[in-house]
Amino acid sequence: MDINSKSKKTKSPRWASRLGFIMTAAGAAVGLGNLQRFPQLVALHGGGAFLLLYLLCVLLFGLPLMLTEISLGRAMRSDPVNSFKLAAPNKPFWKYVGGLGALIAFCILSYYTVSCSWTLAFMLKSFTNKNLSFDIIAKNPNNVIFYLLIFHSLVTLIVLKGLNQGVEKFSKIVMPLMFVIQIILIIKILSMKGSWEGFIHYLKPDFTKLRSDSVLNALSQAFFSLCVGEAVLLTYGSFASKNESLPLSASYIAILDTSVAFLAGLIIIPAVFITKQDPTQGMGLIYNTLFTVFEQMKGGDIFLVLYFVILAIAGLTTCITLLDVSSHTFSKTFKLSKNKSVLLISLLALILGIPSLYSKGGSEFFTNMVFLGQKGFCDIMDFVWGSIGMVVCGLLTTIFVGWIWGTKNAMKELSINASIFNKIKKIWAIHIKWTAPLIIIYILKTLISLI
Repeated sequence: MDINSKSKKTKSPRWASRLGFIMTAAGAAVGLGNLQRFPQLVALHGGGAFLLLYLLCVLLFGLPLMLTEISLGRAMRSDPVNSFKLAAPNKPFWKYVGGLGALIAFCILSYYTVSCSWTLAFMLKSFTNKNLSFDIIAKNPNNVIFYLLIFHSLVTLIVLKGLNQGVEKFSKIVMPLMFVIQIILIIKILSMKGSWEGFIHYLKPDFTKLRSDSVLNALSQAFFSLCVGEAVLLTYGSFASKNESLPLSASYIAILDTSVAFLAGLIIIPAVFITKQDPTQGMGLIYNTLFTVFEQMKGGDIFLVLYFVILAIAGLTTCITLLDVSSHTFSKTFKLSKNKSVLLISLLALILGIPSLYSKGGSEFFTNMVFLGQKGFCDIMDFVWGSIGMVVCGLLTTIFVGWIWGTKNAMKELSINASIFNKIKKIWAIHIKWTAPLIIIYILKTLISLI
């Protein structure tokens, strides 16, 4: 059924298939964070040491917390705000947690589309300017506005198509394509001189490089990458069939998402060693490194295009989901039609994204802004909403499921067609009620002390 359907048989949309649910949720999870931020974090925090730490965070926090949101969503069959209201009708405070999740999705959308527009501008301009760098693109925002409008328009049009004919159909096509292109690029990169040194660096753990902020970076990356704490899983869980094995689907989503990040590292880290680039250069790493390494290989222009296709797919699938979820919540909360909500949220996100567009050298004011130890409007937004906000919202949702709605209700929902989960559900319940919240609170406390 289409998300815009007015059928009287159902009040909410449904996934056309399990594959559609998994691919769309995985598409939401897979984003520029997997392809840009993850390889950079691995390079900075001891290679395989950070990789192991990240996998631990996915298993102990990412996947268990995914289950809290998906179970609540399917049980309540509503938008994030109303899901909390229906689960705890006598505790009105908690509906604001659902609203916070949708707000986080909206705020991330505002600067995420800017990052995607930088990628799109770099990709197209690189064919005529071989001396192009990320700084050149970022410091000339007036030349990027056109690409921002194009990207925003494409995202909006796909969401307007509805759940099954727009969001779900698009994800089922492009997600397999992403994996195919990654494998092709890995084979090509690893065939180049100097690449195996980077391959070894990527997989060999160097625990001496782990710092006090490594755990926080791994945790926030897991939250950001798996869409924990931004109402995506709660919303998409509400569209899932009652016959769906939620633990199995969540596991598939986590595996697909982690695989994309892992494969991205197999491309970027060896490329860093091939080109002898500085792995600490920040956001420009992926652009400058790949541009240089592809210049050195036969048919490099073709492979460069292929990698930018991956970036475009990752950016599109994430932004589509963020717009879909935030507009869905807005539509239900303020009783507006889905299409009106999509157009309004898209416009507001575009306006809020302008300061981020000018925060990498385009405006002295937005570039030099400092807040919570972060400099520049875009980095501040990413830290506030993409790191702190998602972790806090994920923590509150975990507390809600553990203590307010109750792990018994969650386990009942998660046990449907999930024999393996039934064997570990008591351990999961204890983890959600006690260990996960306490450890997340400790990590947040550590973060605050570092600011």
